[in-house]
Amino acid sequence: MARPAHPEAAAAPPGWRRAAGRGEWEPAGTAPVARIAVDVPLAHLDRPFDYRVPAHLDDVAAPGVRVRVRFAGRLVDGFLLDRVEESDHTGRLAWVEKVVSPEPVLTAEVAALCRAVADRYAGVFADVVRLAVPPRHARTEAAAAEPAVPPPPAPAPDGTGWTAYPRGAAFL
Repeated sequence: MARPAHPEAAAAPPGWRRAAGRGEWEPAGTAPVARIAVDVPLAHLDRPFDYRVPAHLDDVAAPGVRVRVRFAGRLVDGFLLDRVEESDHTGRLAWVEKVVSPEPVLTAEVAALCRAVADRYAGVFADVVRLAVPPRHARTEAAAAEPAVPPPPAPAPDGTGWTAYPRGAAFL
């Protein structure tokens, strides 16, 4: 079964560019096609769409990250579900505009569970995943990770390691 046509790709004339002066992006070297679950709460659009990954986003566009893509002429949020080598879509694919956060927040298991819940209860994947994945906290992501405190040294098996403590001998 062929992948559904992307809504912008079918209506776009040859050579059409969204942003004048941006130039043509180079596609990613490996797995240049991303399957994106767009955040559109319409039941007839409840499926992943294929987008091209530009080379400058190749290292951060990993499965599970939040992205921004053009859908029906406007920027919408979405989740990158998978990266593949080729698309079944015969038309022109739109580009992934931005990786909102390089932190993968949607695992394959959670995505499969969201899909199962949406199918079971006649819901939309976008609504279920919005409940399953917490909202983004940019300040927390931007904060430098605190260095890990090294664990204390293990006491010597003969008990001499407890001499650094005032009551170590009494404890033993």
